[in-house]
Parts: sequence; structure tokens; C-alpha cells
Amino acid sequence: AQWDGIARVSLRSSYGTGYTDQHFAAYREGAIKAGVDVIICYHYAYPQYNSAVAEADYQYQVVGSIRPNDVIMLDYEEQVPEATAEWAYEWLARQEQNYGGRRPTLYASDSYIRQRLQDSRLARYPLTLAKWQFTPTERPACPPPWSTYIYLQYTDKATAIPGIAGAVDADIYLGQDAGSSTNHVPAGWHDDGTTLKAPNGVPVVLGFRAHILSAPSWDAGNMPQEAEYH
Repeated sequence: AQWDGIARVSLRSSYGTGYTDQHFAAYREGAIKAGVDVIICYHYAYPQYNSAVAEADYQYQVVGSIRPNDVIMLDYEEQVPEATAEWAYEWLARQEQNYGGRRPTLYASDSYIRQRLQDSRLARYPLTLAKWQFTPTERPACPPPWSTYIYLQYTDKATAIPGIAGAVDADIYLGQDAGSSTNHVPAGWHDDGTTLKAPNGVPVVLGFRAHILSAPSWDAGNMPQEAEYH
């Protein structure tokens, strides 16, 4: 739990196709029982072996439905020719489709992004930036095509983490104003990064959109009856 009092944890769900993390189900259940508010279910990609759609669909099969505040993430690290921006985009777009318009996020290192992920289409998916400077107070420059990152993984040597023995990777969550526009899309609503659309078709933009997206438990049935005037 950070400054906002919300506890978050990232768990590997799957990798490639046909491979499920042996601890995922137990860790996920334990996190829920412990009261963790946001579970980030990440999939480690092997683009040299499988298509993006096949891997996205496999993770969807493993994870299934998620709670309103939970997140799906692509862990993109393999140093192979097949690890392209196009593959990443296809995976992200497929998971967005699988999860009814909820955008997944992407995890990658600064150098990896600058070398392989120079595609403006990726910027609409929130970024977790890995740059191990070993202090949670530093804010490294954000690699393009992103202008902000929502999480910064600053170390692989964090200790004294509740429920975890030994050292572990640790992130700093930088908040809704750091680029997140997807964690709290109400069920049945759709957000394209600019316009949030209620199930009745009424569009929500600007400040009201930000207000709804930042609300952890917005009532999905609480819909506007007409578009904003300003």
C-alpha cells in the first residue's frame, strides 16, 4: 500500500502458450484473502515461438475474468528478432478485445522500448517502465512513444515486503495523473483514451471522464443522460 492506501501486487499468470505459472492460482487467492486491492496479472511473451493472438488468448484462458480494479499486463523482454512493436501491439489489441474494451498495460525496460517499441500505436496502453536505479525517489525520462509511465520498477532487490520472504522486484505507482486511464473503467463502459462512453451511448470527456476513471468503485449503472456542455 502506497500514498493512496491501495495495495497492489503483480503476479505472473502465464508464459508462451500452454504454460501456467505453478504458483499463480494460490498467489492470486492469497492476495485476495489478504485484501490486496489491485492484482496485475502479467504474461511473459515468447514471440519467437507463438503468434501474439495465440499468447493473448492463452493468458485469457488462464486468468479468466478479473475484478474491476485488476489489470492485465504484457511482460516484454525477449531479445529476439520476432520481438517487434507489431507483435506487442497485436497482443495488446487482442487482450483489449478479450476483456471487453479494458486496455491492458505493457512492461518493458527503457533500452528495450527505445530499441524495439517505436510505434505510436502502443502509447495508448499504459506503461510500466523497468529502470533499476535502486531508489524510489528518482524519475527517469520516459522513453517515446510514451510520454508518461504509470508504474516505475526501480529495483529487483526490495526487502521487507509484507507476505514475501527475501528480495523481490518493486515498483512505485505514480497515480492516475501519471497516465492511467484504464484501471477503473466501469463494467459495460468503454474508454478509448479520450472519450468514455456509458452503456446508454452517452459520451463522457474531460474532467468528468477523469473523475469517473479515478473512482475505484463507480456504480456502473450511474450513467449520464446527456453529453456534457463544457
